[in-house]
Amino acid sequence: MELLPFLIAKAFVLYQNLERQGKATTANNGLAHFMRANMFIVLSILFSSCDGCSQDSRVINQDSLKVADSCSNAVKFENALLAEAMVNKNYSGELKNYWGSDSTKLDFVHFFKEGKLVKSKFYYQNGQVQEEYNFLCGALHGLQKFYYENGALSKIIPYRYGRTNGIGKLYDEKGTLRQEVTLINDSTAITRNFDSTGKLINQ
Repeated sequence: MELLPFLIAKAFVLYQNLERQGKATTANNGLAHFMRANMFIVLSILFSSCDGCSQDSRVINQDSLKVADSCSNAVKFENALLAEAMVNKNYSGELKNYWGSDSTKLDFVHFFKEGKLVKSKFYYQNGQVQEEYNFLCGALHGLQKFYYENGALSKIIPYRYGRTNGIGKLYDEKGTLRQEVTLINDSTAITRNFDSTGKLINQ
């Protein structure tokens, strides 16, 4: 196994753990926001260090492509379950939290359908969306999106029943795609890097 792809995969998992821990806190927890910001820097450094990685040197185990598409096998997201515990079991609607005492500045909004969390949005203090999460069966499911403070898309991480599966993408602040990562059951299989013009560097 090549070292850098292995480190990248581990960084993804560590980053997600910090994300989950940070979201269990309120808007006033500056430490959680600091942790998330600095882990993104670490993740970016590891990604950029893999410019020389070769797709051809990677062997994908076909068994690893099989995803348990079932709620019974879903990896539950603890903070989703905590959010669901805050509403009635049949509640459909929104649950909002604000930055401090300022009711004009949203910190996050949870969206529920029949008591189940289906989507969450987190915001910067300037009102721009910071992160978006989608859920199914109490697990992360669908595209998880991160944004720069200027509103530009920063990163996309795909999930299926709580596991990273699909094509993850990393963008710079100008909106240029800088990296694509093929994720299979929480592991990195293939990495493609792009320069500042969007030209493929390696595959």
